[in-house]
This record gives sequence, C-alpha cells and structure tokens, in this order.
Amino acid sequence: MLKEHSYAIDGLLLKATQARNEPDTSFNAALANDWLKEMEQFSARVRQDWTLALYSDSGEISLQRYFAFQLTSLVTVTEELYASRAQAEAEGAVVQGKMLTHGLHLLYELVVFQQSHFPRYFDAGQMTPGGFVLWRFPDIHSRYADINNRLKASTVAVELQTVLTDYFKQASIHLLSRPTYRSLVYSMKILNGTEEALGISESQSTLPNLIQYLTRLNFNHLGFFAFLANYHHMQSGSLVAERLSYCRQQTILLKGTKHQDIYDEMLPSISELLVEWFKEKITEHQLALKEIKALKTVHQKNKIHLNLPLTYVACLLKLFYEAGIYNSVTLTDLFKFTAVHYQAKRQANMSHKSLAKEYYSIDQMTAARVKDLLLQFVAYLNRHYFPVWVGTCTIIHFY
Repeated sequence: MLKEHSYAIDGLLLKATQARNEPDTSFNAALANDWLKEMEQFSARVRQDWTLALYSDSGEISLQRYFAFQLTSLVTVTEELYASRAQAEAEGAVVQGKMLTHGLHLLYELVVFQQSHFPRYFDAGQMTPGGFVLWRFPDIHSRYADINNRLKASTVAVELQTVLTDYFKQASIHLLSRPTYRSLVYSMKILNGTEEALGISESQSTLPNLIQYLTRLNFNHLGFFAFLANYHHMQSGSLVAERLSYCRQQTILLKGTKHQDIYDEMLPSISELLVEWFKEKITEHQLALKEIKALKTVHQKNKIHLNLPLTYVACLLKLFYEAGIYNSVTLTDLFKFTAVHYQAKRQANMSHKSLAKEYYSIDQMTAARVKDLLLQFVAYLNRHYFPVWVGTCTIIHFY
C-alpha cells in the first residue's frame, strides 16, 4: 500500500546520482535550472506522498517503518549531494557547486518538513546529514561563544557555570560530527533555555529558573546532579528536623515525574537520581534525630532538679548577679549555663530565652515570695549557728 508513495524519493536519489557522475563541463545555466526544477518537482511529490501515506489505511507500525525508511533514503540522497558538492568545490566546478547547494537546501527542507509535520513518526535517532546543522542554525557557534561569555559575567553559581560551559563546549564539537536529530534538538533546547534564563540580568530568579528549566529537560549530567545535591543541601535549612522535612517534601514532588527529553540515555533521569539522593539523606537525618533525642534524654537525666518555679530562679539569679557574686560572666552566658544544668519546677525544658524573659520582668509578688524564702534561710542560719543569740532574742521578745 505504501510502496506507491515511495517513487518520488527514488527519483531524488536518481537525480543525485546523475549530478555526481556528470562532469562540470557538460553543465550550463540552462541544464542546471532544469535539474533544479526536476528536484523541486520530486520534492513536492515527496511531501504529497507523505501526506497521502498518513491518511491511508496503514497501521501504526507500517507508518513508522515507512517514514523511517523515507528519512533514511532522504539522508542517503542528501549525503550523495553533499559529497558531490564537496568534490565540485574541490575541483573548482562553480556551476555544479551552486546547483548542488540549491539541491541540498531542498533536501534539508524536506527533513525539516517531516520533522515538523510528522513528529509522531519521525525517527529522531537517525544521524543528521552532512551540513544540515550549519544550514539549520548558521549562527550556532557564535551563540555558543556568546552564551559562555554571558555565563561567566552572570550571577549564576560558579559550579553550574562550569557544568554548562563544559556542556556547550562538547556540544559545539559534537555538532560538527553529524549528531542525531534528537541530540541536536536537545542541545538547542538547553541553549535556548539558558539564553532565556540569562535574559533578565542580575535577577535573583535567574538561578532558580535555570535549575527548574534544566531539571524539566531531564539534564541528567552528573556535574549538574552534583550541583543540585549541594544546592538542595544549602536550601534545606540548618536544623536536622528542617532538613528532614525538606527532603521528604522534595521526594514527594519528584516521585513519579516523567520526562520527554533526556541528556544521557545510559543514566537514570535527573528526578530518579535526586529521589535516591533524598532517600539517603532522609535515612541520614532520621538517624541524626534519634541520636539527638538520645543525647537529650541522657542530658535531661543529668540536670539538677530545682523545687523552685522559673520566676523564683530568675529572681535569685538577679540577686546574685547584682550583688557581684558572679565574677566576669555575662548575663547571656549565665542564662545559658543555668538552662543547660538546671530544671525548674513544672518546667522540664527550661530555655535561656524564657529565663531571660522572666529575669527582666520580675514583679513585686515574685520578689515577696523570694524574700520569704531568703528569710527562711536566715532563720535556718540563726537556728543552727547562732543559738545563744536566738535564745536571747526570744527572752527579750517575751519580756
């Protein structure tokens, strides 16, 4: 059924072979124009064949094979003309060289036509024909040079700058060696996205936007993954509990993420790499929390329990501090030391902040109760260390 839609591509291959075998001396402007007209006719017929094939009764598998074969044949034709043009230019065959250049452009346009109009059946794994990349993106090398300069002058983290400049350098070299259509499209997406992210100069959102874009494109470059791991570590907070919560949230966000693109097909997706890293960090933070909890329990047992409310403790500290009992110690250090080593009545977790708050807000009622406590201390001293004086005071009192 699809065989009848393949004659036009065979015609293109025949014309390419004729152009390669024909000596330049037999070519003149008229013959060159005739050859180009026939090439244009075959090109138009190919487009028509592809459209008719799409609306035929053929199944999905047949259509995939058909378009893959058509693309392979088209690349073969293009390679024929590309080699012929290189030979013509080397031999100084001007007329033939110009004619072949126009023919090449017709074939390149056919490739783009299939890629844009039949993306479902386009075999992106095939290699691009010679000269296609520079024809499709004539300013590609200058753009790579420009983006590297802009990255160096930007506020993007140095680690990410290094990853991207290295990638663009390798991509620039790879484009010269006939990349696949998939890798070409992917490279352009990375380039376009980086250019767009750097479009807003000195913006605080530049780095997050660039990270989000590269993650969405599944840029599973190991250097980018290492950068992301460090970036998320810095964003997760300073406390273990905060880091644990952050890692759990990110794992939920990333789990089940599906990507259409990928940088390295041999590696897991960037989301899968990050999920595994977050899982390791979750385990690490859970163990750390258990250790902290165990230390707190031991420390809590080692605290001296006071049978005094926190307000009384604060008032007594003030009396000692104002009387100069403590030698060369700041109030902050005093509060912290007391909170670490003592436990107030009905307040197991006494903090230095709560102690400081009570210290600066002592009221008369608290002062009166502490005064009663101190009078009990005086009475105890009198009773045990000054018994004669106590007896005398008692006789005088009753007399």
